[in-house]
Amino acid sequence: MSDMKNECDIVWVHPAADLPFVREKRAYSGRRTGAPKWPKHERLIGYAELGKQAKRNLWYFERRVWVLHDTDPSSYADDDGMVNFAPVEGVLPESVQPQVVSTSASPVLRAHPKQWPPTFPLVSSLP
Repeated sequence: MSDMKNECDIVWVHPAADLPFVREKRAYSGRRTGAPKWPKHERLIGYAELGKQAKRNLWYFERRVWVLHDTDPSSYADDDGMVNFAPVEGVLPESVQPQVVSTSASPVLRAHPKQWPPTFPLVSSLP
């Protein structure tokens, strides 16, 4: 997945440290740096930037991105706002680092559920 060995930085568009999970996906971008274009039904939370040594894969660079769906957190939080599992692609935000495989969120959340931050706006409420 992606050109992880050439990552030089992780850029957080929105603070993610208090989130129980973010969804790790790949983006196909014409650039090594800057926010990749992303579908409106998902909220771009962060993205990896690649160094100058990164090579194009045909017409694009493959980069990791971290997003939330417009159904997050309602699909994963209990009535009290506690999250005790995550989607398959869910990773712990604190584990996201350049050139490092992220840690799956579900095993950690099962052992230690985490509160979804009440002040974090849902995707559907964004302009």
